Amino acid sequence: MGQRLEIRNDDDLLHNVHSSSATNNSFNVGQPGAGMAYTFTPRTPEVMLKLGCDVHRWMVAFVGVMSHPYFAVSSATGRFRIVRVPAGTYTIKTWHEEFGERTLSVAVKPGSTARVDFTYSATGR
Repeated sequence: MGQRLEIRNDDDLLHNVHSSSATNNSFNVGQPGAGMAYTFTPRTPEVMLKLGCDVHRWMVAFVGVMSHPYFAVSSATGRFRIVRVPAGTYTIKTWHEEFGERTLSVAVKPGSTARVDFTYSATGR
């Protein structure tokens, strides 16, 4: 939250960028030509803010809007790392476009690394 998001059209096709916000992060802008850019600063935290092109329905993106620095995007193998987390007990949540959310509790001890393992199944939730 507080960071600007820039959405650019880099081709000569008409695009329309439309956010589907459950909070107060809605916008709907046309980008009819290459080089056009729209800058948006999200107003409230949201997991996940869905962006889509109304002209090309297969064009979809998701943006995590957080009010804190403790988040990560997993690698292609599913690994992630969140650094500089203060000692304490936390609830950690993952999100997947198709399979939804998973939540676990994790205890972070001073000067050590905590490990959590989430499991998603290809056969469903």
